[in-house]
Amino acid sequence: MTGTEKKPEFELKLERVIDAPVARVWDAWSKPEQVSKWFAPKPLSLEIAKLDFRSGGTFQMSMVWPDGKQRHDFGGTYVEVVQGKKIVWTGEFPGDPKDNIRTEVVFTDLGEKTKLNVIQNFAVLTDVNRGPTQGANQGWGMTLDQLEAFVGPEIKTEDRREFTVKRRFDAPPEKVFEAWVDPEKARRWLFATPAGKIVRCDIDARPGGSFSIVDRRDGKDVEHVGEYKTVEPPRLLEFTFAVPELSAESTLVTVEIVRADPGCELTLHHRGVLPEWAEKSREGWGRLLDALAGDGRSPGAI
Repeated sequence: MTGTEKKPEFELKLERVIDAPVARVWDAWSKPEQVSKWFAPKPLSLEIAKLDFRSGGTFQMSMVWPDGKQRHDFGGTYVEVVQGKKIVWTGEFPGDPKDNIRTEVVFTDLGEKTKLNVIQNFAVLTDVNRGPTQGANQGWGMTLDQLEAFVGPEIKTEDRREFTVKRRFDAPPEKVFEAWVDPEKARRWLFATPAGKIVRCDIDARPGGSFSIVDRRDGKDVEHVGEYKTVEPPRLLEFTFAVPELSAESTLVTVEIVRADPGCELTLHHRGVLPEWAEKSREGWGRLLDALAGDGRSPGAI
């Protein structure tokens, strides 16, 4: 930086070692059909209108929320592209000064692995970009998690785990089902932790709809996301499930509710769980179902 250059008002630095060779990681950054698979933090998706991947080339993209009503458009210019080694681009949010954001990604070949160093600068902070910068560290962390899952070694199906948890409730199936799909009821128990607080609970309970539930723990937001595959009130729910901060990969959860006078029986089946998370996930669902009924610490949601 020369004496005439102004220090950026915001700077972010991240380092990550990816379990994939540099050629594979480079392809994920440079090919539009691959970039769209991982670059937007879940539950957002990425739409690419233009990606001219070369020094001096430009790009135009949009991060889109599951309902399709909210979108974040952004674009920029590739300032420097060095094959397998470095990508530098500038860009801006609509309404901000041109080239307000500068991002540099450096690739280091570690044989079967790749080290990434990301530096992102905002020349000036504005009302438009102040919010995104506050969540930039978490957002980039989630994005790199998704990149790692996308390019990393494929986990064989036989290496996954599945388990079943059952509970009896005194309430009828209709009330128990409602507690899963009504945001006001779900926020009382679903993915809530004893020391945390649910700060967002967005649920669009229909086939193809999605959910995003955020539990704030010790000042840190932990998001739980998924997409509904089957919604058949009051007997069946099936949805994908992921915690992007921990893993970009989704698992599958099936909830069946059967009438059993005077109440009902709920069977939860969780498939595709990584071995290291299987026991913790089983215990977690057990605690959540206790909280759904009311476990003495909270009134429950039914």
